[in-house]
Amino acid sequence: MEFAQLLKDFGVDDVSELEATSLAFVHEIANTLFEPGTPFDEKLSDLRNIPEVSESMLTCKLRLLPGKTRREGLQYLMQQWYLWLMYEKPRYEGIQRSESAFGTEVKIFVIGQGSGCSFTFTIVDHVAEEAVDDFIGGYGAIDNPAKFKI
Repeated sequence: MEFAQLLKDFGVDDVSELEATSLAFVHEIANTLFEPGTPFDEKLSDLRNIPEVSESMLTCKLRLLPGKTRREGLQYLMQQWYLWLMYEKPRYEGIQRSESAFGTEVKIFVIGQGSGCSFTFTIVDHVAEEAVDDFIGGYGAIDNPAKFKI
């Protein structure tokens, strides 16, 4: 799904409006996903606002609290989305979910009247973080590039 093309299709051209929208969502996400009873560890989670990257204007790594499952995290995220975060009457809303050893990823594209935002939420537990560490640990700097004949 190409979010930049969707924005054009729905007549959204004002980039400054998109930046203001993504910044507003940063505050909304922080205020809704880390309320009492959340399955997420606010201190180990990470929210980044990158409005110039149309496919993931907001990226949020949601680290689960010990004993919480990805399923619980996904249910909580979607509950909060539909209760507090989504546009009341979106012109377009697309939600995609995928699972891997690295976590549960939820991509949301939403377009309202004259604005829109794209989100990438990645729900991780200690097992997913270890998988990422193992994957990245397999790649290291080459100490002596002259040894490789290319």
